[in-house]
Amino acid sequence: MNNRFGALAWVALVLSATALFTLAPLLLPIIFAAWAAMIARPALDRLAAAMGGRSGAAAVLVIGFIVFVVAIASLLVFAVVSGSTELWALVVQSPSAQSAVEAIVSPGKEPTGEALAMPTSIAELTPYLSGHSSDAFRVLGGVAGAAFKSIIGSIIFFFGTWTFLVDGPRAWGWAQQHLPLAPNHLRRLGAAFNETGRGILIGVGLTNASQAVVAVIVYLSLGVPRAVVLGLLTGISGFVPIGGTAIVWAPVAAGLYFTGNPVKAIVMVAFGLVISTMDNVLRPIFARYGKLDLPVFLLFLSVFGGLAAWGVFGAILGPLVTRLAIEALAMVREDRDADKAIIP
Repeated sequence: MNNRFGALAWVALVLSATALFTLAPLLLPIIFAAWAAMIARPALDRLAAAMGGRSGAAAVLVIGFIVFVVAIASLLVFAVVSGSTELWALVVQSPSAQSAVEAIVSPGKEPTGEALAMPTSIAELTPYLSGHSSDAFRVLGGVAGAAFKSIIGSIIFFFGTWTFLVDGPRAWGWAQQHLPLAPNHLRRLGAAFNETGRGILIGVGLTNASQAVVAVIVYLSLGVPRAVVLGLLTGISGFVPIGGTAIVWAPVAAGLYFTGNPVKAIVMVAFGLVISTMDNVLRPIFARYGKLDLPVFLLFLSVFGGLAAWGVFGAILGPLVTRLAIEALAMVREDRDADKAIIP
């Protein structure tokens, strides 16, 4: 019987590892779906109660709102990526640091170079296509592959969010009965998983989003070109522990000064300092709704370490794995101390 049980345990382990390997490419939208359902569950419960217990209809309304939020976020991400690419090209092509910061706040500048030279007549079109056909097919293939992954990821995210909203409690009950972990250990790991989602999406996300909104308003008020892109980049840079939002607003202030706007530069520095200190005020407020129990430096390391190890996906997987590892190590230590206390 023991041999049978041992063989069955190994079979279950191998099959579970294979299943995880199969699901690995879809893990990011699944994680986001679980976090979205966790955050939206209180709204679902209130809507279902107001609609006479019709949880399915309430879930449709919640999913519709999530679709709207994701659509807005996707547009912002596209704006950041395209705008930051243009800014990076301008900075790289600048002959000096002063000209680089001047380019950031100067309207009408476009990156130059052979890569951006496009045909301007029919006569130029044929040699252009013959010289760039391989690049064009490679770019089109990359775009098609990225679009396919985005579509699949979106389907998995929304379907997963629906499933976790409607059947989440039942699935959690199944996991508690079948996973080879003590119920209290599984509950603590589940709580750490939820904490990471709330901490990243609410605690860190809302703080940086608030900084981005204020930065956009300041840039627009000062007449800075690309105000939306620079504002979003300012919010993202707020995550960096050293420099923070000053990584973006300080070059903007320098560019304003060197382009003959010293008063605007002083105003930019004043409001930049306000933007930089906003997290000290907002983070404790948002921490009531979502706080990630990781030191800032460790969070920074886990994000960029995850990016280096797993690409873009690692920005989420890094902090999640780090937080779960800390919780697991804490449980191991507590169980070991409890065993020592029992042994005379």
